[in-house]
Order: sequence, then C-alpha cells, then structure tokens
Amino acid sequence: MATTGYLFVTIMNFTNYIKTCGATHNDLAQQLGVSRSYVTMLANGQKRPSWRVARRILVIAQGQVTADDLVAEYGEEDGRSE
Repeated sequence: MATTGYLFVTIMNFTNYIKTCGATHNDLAQQLGVSRSYVTMLANGQKRPSWRVARRILVIAQGQVTADDLVAEYGEEDGRSE
C-alpha cells in the first residue's frame, strides 16, 4: 500500500490525539465501538476509518482531529486523479 501525504497527515493527527488525550487504544476502541486492533491499525496507517468510525472519532476528539483529516481522498496530495 502506497502512503500518500494525506494518509501521513491523518495518521499524525490521530496518533497525536491518542497521545494527548491519555486514552489507551482499548479505551478508544470501546468509545468507538470497534476492536483495539482496529484502532491500532488506524493509528499505524494500515486502515482508513469507515464513515461511521470517522464520525465517532470527530465527536470524541472534539476538534483535535478534523473532518479534513479523515475524509480527504487518496491521491489528493500527489496529484493523481481518480
């Protein structure tokens, strides 16, 4: 899987949120209604959140992770068009 600039930004914002909020991956998994391993994959950039999970992240993060962080399309940063 190629990593784009967008994906890197999203990983960093979500990872930074996890670090600053003081919650564990397990805590966030419970709040998001997903598994701990899914949260870990999101934080490591191995997965992108579904719309349902992205919406929950926005609510839980209270502005520390933005919609722009979560919904930009792959290829946007490297000039590819879909």
